[in-house]
Amino acid sequence: MGRRGSAFALVALLVPLLGAMPAQPESFAFSELGGYRGNAYVTHRDGDAYEYSEDVALTFSHAVDLASFRASYTISPQTPSSVYPWEYGRRIAITMRKVPGVTYTITVAPTLTDTDGRQLGKSISVRLTTPADPVIPAPLRATPDEPYRYGVLAHPFPFSLTGRTARRQMDLMQRAGVRFVRIDYCGTQIEPDPGRWDWSIPDRIAGELARRGITELPIVEQYCAPKWATGGRGYPAIWMEPSAYADFAGAIAAHIAHRYPAINRMELFNEPNLHGWWSNPNPQYAARDGSATGVYMKAAYAAVKQSAPGMTVVGPALADGGSDTDPRKFFEAMYESGCRRGVCWDVLSVHNYRWYNPTFSTKPSYQNQWSVYRQLQEIAARHGDPSTHVMLTEWGFSTIDSPVGFDPKVQAWYVALGFNLMLADPTVDGIVYVNLYNPATDFWGRTALTTPDFQPLPGMDVFRAFAAAGEKTSRR
Repeated sequence: MGRRGSAFALVALLVPLLGAMPAQPESFAFSELGGYRGNAYVTHRDGDAYEYSEDVALTFSHAVDLASFRASYTISPQTPSSVYPWEYGRRIAITMRKVPGVTYTITVAPTLTDTDGRQLGKSISVRLTTPADPVIPAPLRATPDEPYRYGVLAHPFPFSLTGRTARRQMDLMQRAGVRFVRIDYCGTQIEPDPGRWDWSIPDRIAGELARRGITELPIVEQYCAPKWATGGRGYPAIWMEPSAYADFAGAIAAHIAHRYPAINRMELFNEPNLHGWWSNPNPQYAARDGSATGVYMKAAYAAVKQSAPGMTVVGPALADGGSDTDPRKFFEAMYESGCRRGVCWDVLSVHNYRWYNPTFSTKPSYQNQWSVYRQLQEIAARHGDPSTHVMLTEWGFSTIDSPVGFDPKVQAWYVALGFNLMLADPTVDGIVYVNLYNPATDFWGRTALTTPDFQPLPGMDVFRAFAAAGEKTSRR
C-alpha cells in the first residue's frame, strides 16, 4: 500500500474515534436584558428607563444557581432588592426599591455559576434609569353626595381611635377629606355578658367622627367575640353559633340606625378566608372553605334587615393573597351554601392589595391583584347575580425601606392611579385606604400616608385632592 493508501487508512481509523469524543460544553453567558411589569415581560436595552415597580430581568444561556447569583450581584447606588427565578431558572428577576430620577447600575461578578457549576467567566454590567417625579393625575370625575367613596381603616389597635392620639387622628382624617371610617364593632367590647350592652366606646367614636362630617362602615367582626359566646375560647375564636353572631349584628344595626342614621352601610366579617380569622371550636361550623361562613352570613343578613330594613349589607371582605383559601374558591363555596345577593349581601367587599403599579396586567390565577374583585363579580354573574356592586375595603402601598416598599412620591402616584381605576368602574362604590396614620415602622405601619409623628406624606395630598373634588362639586 502506497503513502496515499496509508493516509486514507489513518483517516478511516481516526474518524470513528473523533466522532466518539464528547462535545465541548456550551459556555455559560448572559443573553438578554428585560423587565417584568406585573407578569408581562418586556425587553430592554442598557440604559433604558424602568417603571418604579418593574422588576429587572437578566436572562442567561443556562439555568442559574440562585445562591450564586445572590452572592454575585450588586446594585449601585445601594437599594433594597430581592431575586427570584423565571423561565426554568434561566431568567433572574430583581425586585428593587427605586427612587425617582436615579440611574442604577447592576453588576454581576464573573464568579456567577449555572446549576452545572459553569462560571460566567466575565462580569456584566447593566444600567437602568427611573423616571423623574411622577405626575399625579387629576380625578377622573367628581363624586358629590357619595359618603362611602373615600375611606380609611381604623382597626381597634392601641394607637387607633380608642388610644391617646384618637382625636388627633380624627382631626387628620378631617383635614384629608376622609368620608368614612371602616371600623371594628367587637363583641368583647359591646356585649361583655349575654344581653348586657355597652355602647359607650363605639358611640364616643361615632359621635366624634360625625362632628367632623365623617361617617362609618362598621365591621361586625367574627373573631373578637366575647368568651361567653365562644365556649370560653379567647381571641381569635368566633361565635360558636350563627344565631348568636346574627343577634349581635342585628343589635348593631338597630342601634346605629336609631342614633346615627348617616351610617347606612354595615360590613359582615373581615377576611374569613384567612384561616387565622375563622377559628370555631364548634365542629359543626368549623369549615374554612366558605360553607360555614355562608351559614353565618345568611343568618346575620336576615337579622340586620329585620332591625334596619334600609341598611346596606356589605361583605364578606375576602382577602386576596397568602396561603389560605383562595377568595374565588371561597366565594364559590358560599354560593353553594345558599348565599347570594339579597340573601347574604347587597354589595360585595374584597381586599385587593397589590404590591406594584395597579395598572399592570396580572394573570387571573395570580394572587394580590387589583382586579380580583372582577373575578368575584363574574362568579356572582354565573350564579344569577349580574351587575353586582363591590367595595374595595382594604388596599394600599408601603414606603418601608425594603424591596417591596416604594418611595413616598411613588406611593402617592399609585394611590392616584388606584383611585382613578375605582372611579372608572361604575360598579365600584368606594375604597378604603389601609392606613392614614400608623406609628409603627414595619411593612404595614409604613402603608400610612403620614409619618409616625403625624407629618403628611405626598399620598395624603392625593387623598385630599380626590376627596375634595367631590366636596367642591356638592357645594356649588
